[in-house]
Amino acid sequence: MPEIVKKTKVSFVVLSFNDAENAIGAVKSIKRLKTEHSYDIYIVDNGSWENEKKILKSIKKIKLIELDKNIGTAAYDAAIKKSNSEYIFFTGCDVELKDDMLDMLVDFLDNNKNAAQVTPKYLNFYDRKKIDLAGTWLSRSFYSGTFKNNALGNEAVEIPYMGTNFQE
Repeated sequence: MPEIVKKTKVSFVVLSFNDAENAIGAVKSIKRLKTEHSYDIYIVDNGSWENEKKILKSIKKIKLIELDKNIGTAAYDAAIKKSNSEYIFFTGCDVELKDDMLDMLVDFLDNNKNAAQVTPKYLNFYDRKKIDLAGTWLSRSFYSGTFKNNALGNEAVEIPYMGTNFQE
């Protein structure tokens, strides 16, 4: 009998370039989440130095994707090709996630089928009193306008970068 593989709910995609220590912090933060949803973690290394790559390779229970050179945020696309999850959470490695954040984001998308993505409140990593508009979002498995499948239609749709309706 063939093995039935349960689809993962969320793939976290953490982008890293010569900042392995921050990537370790991001992974620890993800693993501390209190969530009912299954997830996996990809780190996309954007062509880091060898000593940084060695540190990334030592992180347990992640899927490391190594790129030969820094291609910026286009590197997220490397993980999209490998993920089979319903949602993808895109982030840099300078992030610390709030315990219940994932369930709030997933519940919103599950209950709002017309929404393509949702963005959490993002506080500045170094000054927690400032809201930062840096790019972290949970999406229906697409990035940069390229759809993984036709689930959201094939027309170009304007997607606002960040909304303010989410409550703490």
